[in-house]
Amino acid sequence: EELSKGTIDQLYVALRFAISKVMSEKFVVPLMIDDAFVHFDEERAALAVQLLEEVSQEQQVILYTCQKHVADSVSEMKSLRVDL
Repeated sequence: EELSKGTIDQLYVALRFAISKVMSEKFVVPLMIDDAFVHFDEERAALAVQLLEEVSQEQQVILYTCQKHVADSVSEMKSLRVDL
């Protein structure tokens, strides 16, 4: 109750990255992120995307987002983009 929605989401994303890192040592599975940055401000989202870029060097990352600035920031990575 004391944390903002953005902070709670940031903790959730950090936990997902940590679990993915531990699991990837034994199993090769993609990291799936479904609009987890929706409550991040642009600075936090940019840092999260940088982390995604690092993770994508070792494993496949599947990112679903409705935020244009997040989608635009990953456009430099090898990606398939679907706009609806």
